[in-house]
Amino acid sequence: MYIPKHFAADDAVVQDLLVNHGAANLVTNTADPAWLDALVRRLTGKHEAAFAEQWSVDDAPEAFVAGQLRAIVGVELVISRIEAKAKLSQNRPEADIEGVIASLDARGETESADAVRAAKPSH
Repeated sequence: MYIPKHFAADDAVVQDLLVNHGAANLVTNTADPAWLDALVRRLTGKHEAAFAEQWSVDDAPEAFVAGQLRAIVGVELVISRIEAKAKLSQNRPEADIEGVIASLDARGETESADAVRAAKPSH
């Protein structure tokens, strides 16, 4: 989630410090081409299902699809445990936190704004 710098009270604040984020580190092996092709077709079918005129991978020239598949990294994860931490501007000055909340509310991201409100340190 990106919060524009102009929502910070202090113009010297670096934008990277205003980004609310989570973190994950992944190590993967290159996907097998047949598996990746099947994955792309499955994802395409899922996301095209809502349209009256659905696009299919088969609608594209075979050489184009082959080139695109060489540029895609497919990942399949088997998750055994999740450890998460939310960075919700808790370490920022009060004015910055209020700017982040205002930005989120203005964009209709009320759940995120509420999460930042809940994480505000009590002074």
